[in-house]
Amino acid sequence: MDKKIVQLGIDLSKSNFQCHGVNADGQCVYRKKLTKTKLFEFVANLPQCTIITEACGGAHYFAGKFQELGHKAKLIAPQYVKPFVKSNKDDAADAEAVVEAASRPNMHFVPIKERWQQDLQSIHRVRSRLSRNKTALTNEIRGLLCEYGITIAKGDSALIIKLRELLAGESDSISLTIKSLMQELLSELLEIKEKISKHEKKLERITKDQSGFKRLNSIRGLGLISISALIIALADPGIFKNGRHFSAWLGLVPKHSGTGGINRNMGISKRGDNYIRRLLVHGARSAVRAVNLKADKKGVPLDPLEKWVYNLYQKKGMNKAAVALANKNSRIAWALIAHDRQYDEKLTSFSRHKDAA
Repeated sequence: MDKKIVQLGIDLSKSNFQCHGVNADGQCVYRKKLTKTKLFEFVANLPQCTIITEACGGAHYFAGKFQELGHKAKLIAPQYVKPFVKSNKDDAADAEAVVEAASRPNMHFVPIKERWQQDLQSIHRVRSRLSRNKTALTNEIRGLLCEYGITIAKGDSALIIKLRELLAGESDSISLTIKSLMQELLSELLEIKEKISKHEKKLERITKDQSGFKRLNSIRGLGLISISALIIALADPGIFKNGRHFSAWLGLVPKHSGTGGINRNMGISKRGDNYIRRLLVHGARSAVRAVNLKADKKGVPLDPLEKWVYNLYQKKGMNKAAVALANKNSRIAWALIAHDRQYDEKLTSFSRHKDAA
């Protein structure tokens, strides 16, 4: 039996790594658990092969190291590995399942991120956490003040102005104790907003150096945050067959259920990267709102895209129009990056476009 390892599946962890190697015939020729140091020594001395792991924490780091050692690295989403786990789940079964899943001819693999992509993604994650903290803090402040009969208009600016008025005035609506508490919360809110602003400047500095920034910046409904997230996702657009494949990866296309030749379309699948999907939908919602404001002004003509958005809004409402525009923007973004071209609305016929909702 040929002992040469052609594919090596590794179940990643923090300290111990279970390996499962197979030869060209798919027979197991190596099965062992190694420490991190021993793993790199083993891989460094291993003849060139394909190393497969699940796309989990640290997977992109290990994939990059394996590539530096001359091997071909692949990452598989965990949900594609799970059906191949035999009997009881353990590290050895997981490593074997990784190899089994990778051997499927139509298997989809996760693109390996480069260091600058990981840097961008890390900034996005920290900014997203700070944004959630800011929302929780503003809701807490509004809730506390509501107990004293003080209501504040929507928006952070209105909240900050009202807090400063309460702290500067001598009103009896709140006690000195609550004033002191509100001063602490206001300082915390301003600190969070400053941190978010610093991270956005970092994103802008890194993103503007990328070749796809100017192309994506011409798409309505996309801003700095969503563009930087798309640049991460589309660093290798060739992994997607077309624009629809990319929008399906983002979960922006309808899911369907069918049997006996009868298919039923439902809402969007919401699979894949929910962070980018959320950014695209929020950006599209702002674009739809801007189109509606423009349509309300008499004598101001709408361009073809705006007419399509406005008509869809009138028929389907805000939410479906926003999702449809987000779906379209994701496809346009893929086309611009994949074909290295600038956005031109004249190349798109919105009059023949069917409702994407």
